[in-house]
Amino acid sequence: MRRVHLFEFGDLPWWPAAIRDCVTDSLAFGVARMGLYAKAAPLVAGLLARAQTRDVVDLCSGGAGPWPRLREGLAGDVRVTLTDRQPNAAAILRIGALRDPRMRYYERPIDARSVPRELVGVRTIFTAFHHLDPASARGVLADAAAAGAPIGVFEFTARSWTSILAAIVVPWTMFVTAPWIRPFRAARLLLTYVLPLAPLCNLWDGVVSSLRTYTVPELLALGRSAAPEYRWEAGTLRGRGPAVTYLIGWPP
Repeated sequence: MRRVHLFEFGDLPWWPAAIRDCVTDSLAFGVARMGLYAKAAPLVAGLLARAQTRDVVDLCSGGAGPWPRLREGLAGDVRVTLTDRQPNAAAILRIGALRDPRMRYYERPIDARSVPRELVGVRTIFTAFHHLDPASARGVLADAAAAGAPIGVFEFTARSWTSILAAIVVPWTMFVTAPWIRPFRAARLLLTYVLPLAPLCNLWDGVVSSLRTYTVPELLALGRSAAPEYRWEAGTLRGRGPAVTYLIGWPP
């Protein structure tokens, strides 16, 4: 299936933050409850060991993705800084409510292609790399290499009919999960039940995400072209839940 880089509503700068946050909050809720990225923990642990650090800078974090649960699968005192070009207000409150000094949501907008050098650590991207066109994707990988930071990219979407079918079904679970996502927001109920813009946006963006997702060979080619001096590894992780494609890179 050919990669098609259609637009996603969540990427549009003028798209209302309330709708965008509803979708990313729902995605983070589902990812955390199902532990979709638990199988990625050994790869992240390997990058931390190679870099001899316990710090993680997560890029394009949205609603915080898998990190509150994923960190439980990592040994030791791992410190995680979540970042996004359009920080999620509800996620900032949710992470703050944990009162965990080892996890914070950086409130300033961060472009993954130009990460401030004060944010030091292994860089990760979960369920977001497909948002980037090839030039931007290479820019993200090249910026990590310029900083000497190992990086891991992980996606559970795929360019397949199975993934597209799942993307059509999943948005309707928002009608069940919306009341249970914290912090509670009346706008979330309004945009789910009264004016269901959030599920409709999730439906479109989910299908487009599948069509945008890079294959393993494409990920490897992006890494090698962005930073030839880096060591790159790409593959597929299988186990509970959908398969996860990954790209990891580190300085030699």
